[in-house]
Amino acid sequence: MIRVLAALVLTATVGGLVSPAGERAACDLPEKEHRKNLAGRDGAGLCVFASLTHCGKWHNQPLLEGMLDWMTRHPGGGWPEKVDRMIELRAKETNQRVPRYVHIRTYDPELLRTAVRKGYMVCVTYYRSPTGRYGGRTISHMVNLVHAGPEDRKSEPLWGILDNNYPKTIEWMNESEFASATGGRNGSFWAMLILEPPPPPRRPFN
Repeated sequence: MIRVLAALVLTATVGGLVSPAGERAACDLPEKEHRKNLAGRDGAGLCVFASLTHCGKWHNQPLLEGMLDWMTRHPGGGWPEKVDRMIELRAKETNQRVPRYVHIRTYDPELLRTAVRKGYMVCVTYYRSPTGRYGGRTISHMVNLVHAGPEDRKSEPLWGILDNNYPKTIEWMNESEFASATGGRNGSFWAMLILEPPPPPRRPFN
């Protein structure tokens, strides 16, 4: 049944933590923990740091979990060098350890799939919504990858995105749509992988 349902999901759709194929998101951060994007002191968005905050909640890293609210006192926008600088600054201000993480600039779907299937939440760039959000226009945004399945690899792979502009929903898409949405096809891909231990595996979901 899962294979039949997944084969029908040829275009993206918006739903909850359970995919149209019946799989629960690998990184099923509860909806009550979802944060909506805020703005920095200059009015620029903080999507990069909202995504890091979700990772902080998931990986139990207080320094990252507090990044979004802390960044409202600083200019918005985000790129790899700025992320490094702001994480270091917050670590010094709060006397906390800098969590282990890595920037990924080459699109590697198998690496992403492996990381998420093992429970690691990933921040990824996002340039166009395959479900038509943002009026279908190109944007500069960052979101969280919370699923990359299916587990059996025999049916249509479904990728789940938590968009901090649309909290409490998951955008489900196939692999081709994910590659297009995240810049994997045009070389503009950027991801951040948190290397701290994820939560223990959950019990099987029926």
